[in-house]
Amino acid sequence: MEAPPKDDANPRTAEIRVYFDSGGTIAGAVGRFSITRPSAKHYHIEWRQSRGDDGSGDHAAEKVAQALDAIAGLGVAAPRVVEFFAGVNGALTGAYNAAGADVTLLDRRLGTGDSVRSMHRLLGEGRTFDAVDLDPYGYPTRFLPDVFLLLTDGVLLVTMPKPGANHGNHITWQMLRCYFGVTDPTLQVVLDSLWWCAMGHWREISLLGVLDFGRVWRVALRVRRVKATEFMGVRNRPDSPPMTPALVDPPVWDV
Repeated sequence: MEAPPKDDANPRTAEIRVYFDSGGTIAGAVGRFSITRPSAKHYHIEWRQSRGDDGSGDHAAEKVAQALDAIAGLGVAAPRVVEFFAGVNGALTGAYNAAGADVTLLDRRLGTGDSVRSMHRLLGEGRTFDAVDLDPYGYPTRFLPDVFLLLTDGVLLVTMPKPGANHGNHITWQMLRCYFGVTDPTLQVVLDSLWWCAMGHWREISLLGVLDFGRVWRVALRVRRVKATEFMGVRNRPDSPPMTPALVDPPVWDV
């Protein structure tokens, strides 16, 4: 993947930052500067970080309020929070720190390595958290379903781009089919898929709220580990039936 120069004094870096300052888009930068889309995204991330911006833009206050409300519901004095795709100057990171949270920041651009590999390293160490914040610069699907193993009784915050908000291609559509069964999942379908992923690890999720930012959804979920036998109504006795009469499906989401 092509990456932009690291030198802030590089003429091209300065020129592209001026372009983004004037309201330029990633798609526009591709044509204007004859660079690849991945490279344009890297430049955009560097531009945001140079401005102390975590990408929340005008929605930072709403995202912060949602996250802090969700974590406050846990009743934990010093919640352990892990942020994937985090920025050291991000509004969310600052809010977590101000709230007295113990924050772990994991992102390749912070020198911690690939975020998904970092997640599996945490799982290998047996780590769990009170809150997991997935705020990627794209789809969070690579974290599914194992991200739920980082929580036993906590909060999962997920930023999910709307499939129809950007120009798609066959690679994206196939990926969406793999995780959601369709190429253009609705919010209901996304929540159902998250429920199935959680249940695969015997975690039950409930919806705390959804923020709709036009191009993305920001979903807050309460996650609790459940005992399989109790959840399914099955007793571990020789004379117990192998399965209850009815299996369990996702709830009807109030969105």
